[in-house]
Amino acid sequence: MKLVQFVYKSNPSDVRAGILKGDSVVDINKADSSLPSTVLEILRNGDIGKVKRLQSSSAALVPLSSVDLAAPVHGVDKVLCVGLNYKDHCEEQKLTPPEVPMIFSKFSSTINGPKDAVKLRTQVTDKVDWEVELTVVIGKQASNSMDTFCPIGPCITTSDEIGDPQNLEIKCSINGVLKQKSRTDQLVHKIPTIIERLTSVMTLLPGDIILTGTPGGVGMYRDPPEYLKPGDVIHSEIQNIGVLETRVQAF
Repeated sequence: MKLVQFVYKSNPSDVRAGILKGDSVVDINKADSSLPSTVLEILRNGDIGKVKRLQSSSAALVPLSSVDLAAPVHGVDKVLCVGLNYKDHCEEQKLTPPEVPMIFSKFSSTINGPKDAVKLRTQVTDKVDWEVELTVVIGKQASNSMDTFCPIGPCITTSDEIGDPQNLEIKCSINGVLKQKSRTDQLVHKIPTIIERLTSVMTLLPGDIILTGTPGGVGMYRDPPEYLKPGDVIHSEIQNIGVLETRVQAF
C-alpha cells in the first residue's frame, strides 16, 4: 500500500489522505467517513488496518490529474536525521563510521511536498548540497527515551515585566548547593541576533521555544566531574521570571 496526501486542485487548502492506485488515488475519508482525513491522524488513531482494507475498493477513486500530491505526512512532532550512516559517505570524507547512530534534527516546518520547490536563500549560503535518504515513518508510539529533559517554567513572563533581558541574574543550585551563578550579559550571542540567525534558515512559529545557553559551572567540567542522580533537586532561578524546582527520579 502506498499512502499519500493530496489536495484537490479546486480546494488547495484541504490536505487529504489517500491510497495511490496507478493513475488514481482513493480519498480515504470519502471512502470511509469513520477514518481521519490526514495520514498523521490515521497513524495516531491506529487506523492503518482499516485503511488497508480500502486497497481493493473503487469507492472515492479520483484521477491523479485532478489533484496535486502533497508531502505524505505533515504536522509531525520531530524530524530526526542520522549522520554518517553510509560506509561510502564516511569513506569520501576519510572518517571512521560512528560506533553509535549520530542523530541531529531538522524541523517540521521544513517539510516540503514532492512537487514543491526547494527555495534557496542565496544571501545566506551558496553551499547547499544534495542528499537522498531512505525515510522511516513511525506508525506507533515507541519509547525507551528520556522525554522529560527540557523542564521549563514556572511561567512565561511578558517582556514588559522582564526589564533588560540581557542583564538578569541567573543561577542554579543542586540540593541547596549553588553550582551556577552568572548574569545574562555574559551571553555571547544576544537574543535578537539569535532570532535573526534562526529565521534566516527556518520559520519560527508561535509557541516555538529557544534555549539560549547555560552559564559556567556545569558538572562535567568540575574537578572531579559531578552528575545528577535520582533524588537530586535542581533549583533554577532567573531574576524577574521566577524559580523552577525540578526533582530527579529514576525512569
